[in-house]
Amino acid sequence: MLHNDLVSIALYIGFIIGIALPILLLKFRFDVPFEILRKLLHLMITMQIFPLIKLFSTWHMAVLAAFTLVILAYPLLSLVEDTPFYKRVAVERRNGEFKRSLVIVQVSVSLLIFIYWGLLGDEWKYIAVVAVMAWGFGDAAAALVGKAFG
Repeated sequence: MLHNDLVSIALYIGFIIGIALPILLLKFRFDVPFEILRKLLHLMITMQIFPLIKLFSTWHMAVLAAFTLVILAYPLLSLVEDTPFYKRVAVERRNGEFKRSLVIVQVSVSLLIFIYWGLLGDEWKYIAVVAVMAWGFGDAAAALVGKAFG
């Protein structure tokens, strides 16, 4: 099982890169509006719950994968956040927003997985999916309504 979970961590990281990279390249290549890219990134983060729930055999390996993303991405973001390329493609409202959001989101998702899969058991893990979907799609809908109606 451990070997499969290690492969699953690599697949999870690949999933994040495979979804995030095209979104960032849209900004670089086609200059897509800021708010559209922000919502696409929010939806990408929302979708990360599926590989975390489906790829891993235990809740603690899913949480480990979520924190592995933080361990890999946080230092990388720190290294590149002052580069001209990053400033061009980043869809941040404030400096360091990606890093802060990365930690907050991964802790939140990990906490949901811990509660609904770790504490309550395998049959409850999909409640974490529902919670993340409500949060992600609710955020996107609230932004659209807020922009349209003030």
